[in-house]
Amino acid sequence: MEDTINCENSSERILESVFRPRRTGFLAEYRNTLRWYWYCRIKRKFKIFWAILLGVFSFVVLLTEVTVFFEPRISLLKLLLVDWILEIDDLNA
Repeated sequence: MEDTINCENSSERILESVFRPRRTGFLAEYRNTLRWYWYCRIKRKFKIFWAILLGVFSFVVLLTEVTVFFEPRISLLKLLLVDWILEIDDLNA
């Protein structure tokens, strides 16, 4: 984690580690740069994206659980899936 913080604003775009030596050999420079992009740029946004997406899914599941026992027997998830399936059938027809 300390290596990531130290190399986040690196102009070389290489993640230098205290414990792990630099890669050498075929495509080593590109792999080092790719590793820098993953740890310093992409990983944080990737985690935020999945946190928001899974949070929305959790909210939808909770909302459907709440609406299951209402008297008109309306399930939000069922309505969403039926509308989506009918829309796909209309597009294929």
